[in-house]
Amino acid sequence: MWIPRVILFPAYLVSEFVIRRPLGALLTLLEEYHLRARWNDFFTFGPEREIGLFPSARIDLGLHARVGLHLFWHNIVPDNDLSLRGVFGGVGVWSVNGGWISTFEQRRRLQASLHWSRRNDAPFFGFGPQSGDVAFRFGEDRLDSSLRYVHPLGRVSHFTAQLGQRRVWYDSGSSALGDDSLAEGIGAGAVAPPPALHDGFWVLYAGMILGLDSRPPPLTPRTGSERDFALQSGSGVAWTGHIEHDAGLKGTRALPEDELRLPEWLDYGTSLTGTLDLTGMRRELELELDARFTDPLLAGGVPFTEQASLGGAHPLRGFVERRLVDRSAVAATLRYRWPIWQSLEGELHYAIGNVFGEHLLGFDPALLRASFGVGINTVGPSHEPFEMLIAFGTRTLESGGGVESIRFVFGSSVGL
Repeated sequence: MWIPRVILFPAYLVSEFVIRRPLGALLTLLEEYHLRARWNDFFTFGPEREIGLFPSARIDLGLHARVGLHLFWHNIVPDNDLSLRGVFGGVGVWSVNGGWISTFEQRRRLQASLHWSRRNDAPFFGFGPQSGDVAFRFGEDRLDSSLRYVHPLGRVSHFTAQLGQRRVWYDSGSSALGDDSLAEGIGAGAVAPPPALHDGFWVLYAGMILGLDSRPPPLTPRTGSERDFALQSGSGVAWTGHIEHDAGLKGTRALPEDELRLPEWLDYGTSLTGTLDLTGMRRELELELDARFTDPLLAGGVPFTEQASLGGAHPLRGFVERRLVDRSAVAATLRYRWPIWQSLEGELHYAIGNVFGEHLLGFDPALLRASFGVGINTVGPSHEPFEMLIAFGTRTLESGGGVESIRFVFGSSVGL
């Protein structure tokens, strides 16, 4: 047994002395003084607590720290909810999100949303499974508006259709966090100019998402109570498939001297998840398989920020967002989850995968990378979902598979 003990010893130290013991003391304090209920009561208003104004914050190593405010108003008019979120991360880093959700019979929803953001800390490492480990920073302005219809198919399954427009501008001369700008990296020959860099892009898009899930919701209200929830066995299988068509409204190019070309592409992918509840009390072992593809339909290609990527919120979470970018991506993730307290759960994960060319062109098991780590996140309904993550990303197997990156995340997991 000494081999697995040596391999897992770092994870044990993090889990025991960084997470479990400090968290245990914190949860004891929360229970003793009812701090969770007091927090919720302080930031919500109205006779049924239908209005809320919650602060939020997020630390994600490799990006600027961010703080924000989330305003919601349930039933601002009957069966209609309003949500507004503003985020600030320093000069040149901010975002505004607004949403209006109308609910109809049988839990059908129509949602109008607007996203407007600016950032100067976006990283680009190059394309392909063996892209370099140096981040070149660029600025990104994004304006996205959409209309989405969600049709439930049972308690958890759903069908979603959406239509919208997306306008993105890039600033290759913007730099942050002490890294060189993307323009400097291109000038030094470290990376090639990526598609759409000079002009950005403007597209109309339409897409569909189908999610089929045999697993029950993580938390189910007890009979006669809206605030008390019971755990249920989480065993089951889930499948999700999505497809989106993006059609350009203006030409784009990577360099000023390039010919303007109209971009148009398909973005599609699938995810298959199998979950086994080992005890019937949400101690779950889960295997997830993910694949995503981006195919250009015209000579304009696919803008580099819209291509398949791994890292950040996507699989291989030991890497910063967009650490790995190319035309396709594939990953397998093994997780173990366990309940910690009311709506908190712990998670251990080990994932393996990478990005490749068109339709996984150039796939080679020796080019796979790994990600592993431990974290805590909220489960079930929450006004401010929370996560804490300590994860590691590795080099490719052919390069020895050594640890290349360490990622630490703490704070809100939505809209930041």
